[in-house]
Amino acid sequence: MADRDPARRAEILFKAAGAARKIRDELAAIQVYEVGKTWDEADADVCEGIDFLEYYAREALRLAVPQRLGKLPGEVSVLFYEPLGWRA
Repeated sequence: MADRDPARRAEILFKAAGAARKIRDELAAIQVYEVGKTWDEADADVCEGIDFLEYYAREALRLAVPQRLGKLPGEVSVLFYEPLGWRA
């Protein structure tokens, strides 16, 4: 994933959030059945997971834009983030 374009990584996260949203009830039911959570707790956990997927997608897009640091003449310093992730 580290070699993928940040927009592509964000797209994958947005798609995962959309897929989880479509089966929200089923994901909550698994928690109720397997872990013994109440429906309210399980639904809140699923919603939180969806929120995190969307948050990290938006952050990937935001952090993909290099930021210029300082304004000294003749000097161009740029801050950018590079994903380390797993590499084959």
